[in-house]
Amino acid sequence: MRKFNTEGPVVARDHYCIPPLERLNLPSILELIGDKRYFVLHAPRQTGKTSVLLALRDLLNSGAGDFRCVYVNVEAAQAVREDVRRAMQVILGELASRARAAGDEFLYDAWPDILATFGLDVARLLGAFQSFFREHSEHWLGRFDYAEAGPQLILQAFLQRVVNGGGRIEREYGLGRGRTDLLIVWPRTGTAAPEAGVDKFVIECKVAHKGLERTIDEGMAQTAACMDRCAARTGHLVVFDRRPDRSWDEKIFRRNVPRDGRPITVWGT
Repeated sequence: MRKFNTEGPVVARDHYCIPPLERLNLPSILELIGDKRYFVLHAPRQTGKTSVLLALRDLLNSGAGDFRCVYVNVEAAQAVREDVRRAMQVILGELASRARAAGDEFLYDAWPDILATFGLDVARLLGAFQSFFREHSEHWLGRFDYAEAGPQLILQAFLQRVVNGGGRIEREYGLGRGRTDLLIVWPRTGTAAPEAGVDKFVIECKVAHKGLERTIDEGMAQTAACMDRCAARTGHLVVFDRRPDRSWDEKIFRRNVPRDGRPITVWGT
């Protein structure tokens, strides 16, 4: 016997309801989806938004276009928003569970590998650091008694989010040589893994006082050597250009410069 429902999604076989998709301009919605655009469904509480989305999901998965459609609520990740890895794990787990309930097993099998692959994108992280350093370096460097070490210490603090996300950072200081070696170790699975189950990324830091190209050349050799020692997947050389006559537009750059077959990216900062 059907009843009126005042909380949660409406189930047509159990509750009185207006057919959900009749409440939409369905041709327009399907056109937006077909054009790979988005739309917002906005309405007061308990007016059927969730029911409409679930009905639209079922319609798309039934063959109205070449889609794999999943309804997912990511609010659970809000509770762990300070822990990037746990938040991503919650979101991917919810996606996988909802997809499985809709008859699609792909995400349920693949999400641990997805988390391992996309959970330090080191290149994106260093690109964000370039922007951060350009905007805030003058303010932060004034706080250090040893200005020479300031840029490298700021980078290490910025990379702390790697640790918060489930990885770890190992440090080796080249005292007197104007360099610092950082090794990011990231587990390939959702939990701590043995050494064979990790990806390694070398980050070499150098300060350029005189010739930039000479600094880069020395740093490339040091980065390649560190990659060999650590069996690292990729290497990154971060060069802090401290010459006062250089503009930020000249200091900030990115170069992909393989050395002896090793993938190394140079970041000017």
